[in-house]
Amino acid sequence: MKRDPDRLYELLPVVHRQRDKERGEPLRALLQVLGEQVDVLEDDIERQYANWFIETCDDWVVPYIGELIGYEAPPQVAAAERSELLSSILTPRRAVANTIRDRRRKGTLPLLELIARDTADWPARAVEFYRLLAWMQPLNHHRVMRGRTADLRDGLALAYLGGPFDPVARTADVRRIDSARTPGWHNIPHVGVFAWRLKPYVIAREPAYAREDIGPGAYTFSVLGNDVPLFTLPVPEPGPEAIAEPPNVPGPILRRVLARELETYYGPDRSFALWAEDWPDDGEGGLIPADQVVVADLSGWHYRPARGQVAVDPELGRIAFATRDVPRGDVHVRYHYGFSDHTGGGAYPRSVGQPQQAR
Repeated sequence: MKRDPDRLYELLPVVHRQRDKERGEPLRALLQVLGEQVDVLEDDIERQYANWFIETCDDWVVPYIGELIGYEAPPQVAAAERSELLSSILTPRRAVANTIRDRRRKGTLPLLELIARDTADWPARAVEFYRLLAWMQPLNHHRVMRGRTADLRDGLALAYLGGPFDPVARTADVRRIDSARTPGWHNIPHVGVFAWRLKPYVIAREPAYAREDIGPGAYTFSVLGNDVPLFTLPVPEPGPEAIAEPPNVPGPILRRVLARELETYYGPDRSFALWAEDWPDDGEGGLIPADQVVVADLSGWHYRPARGQVAVDPELGRIAFATRDVPRGDVHVRYHYGFSDHTGGGAYPRSVGQPQQAR
């Protein structure tokens, strides 16, 4: 902030300023020099308050805050000479800020998901297995949705069986969760962290492959004609205290999940979308509405949807139109597939390097 250089001079009585003016204003010049030092002192006091917080502190303060909270730098940093530039690089502000955040949330279940994301950049879901133990319901403390036996009519719960979103209750497992042979999950002190190492990569509005060998109306999302599971484009969790749900992690989309939450996964800016030209009639087309998309098991290509509907199998990446309702134009798709990391070309930022001798 630019300050008035005469602010100290203006505090003097008028009679002294008049006499100083008669002598060529030497006092004014002196107070301007003193004012510059006062400005430096005030700026330092303001920066001292800002340096109390990792979000606003100077770069040279970050390593000191890290030392106060017990942040441990990599081993090669401890052996290196701690210059200001080296410290700002090897002690990143984000790592220290994440350490402060984690210390504040110590003992909470969402902290395990945050640590997995910070250390490995993998989305994760933490599960307290004691919540899935079968127990007798007390008369004065009913929790009818917890600890109950498996409902064999609940297809969605059975689809989640054995995974991170498994809601089915179990009896206590006496094996250790970290056993090298057969670990046991479900016990009172056991907590599990499920991580997704695959990343969702988008295929942006490419033509679907027509399986003419199967028959009219049969398509695959993959332009090569092979089966490929559709992956979820994760949406942010509602808050840092929330536990990850299926829409928040980049996992394969299950049929029963898609059938229950189609609006969450379908759309031009979501996990997948479909476009058809000249469908259902000539001159019509564009994005197929969500109310015309049905979820089906197309493993044997036996299911055929009704006229005006499109069947989608997210687990196999297949599309089916009615035999007498095949689009007369092209069918385009947008979807996400799972892969471990950037490889070759793709819809992600990448730098193009050129050897020195190629110029």
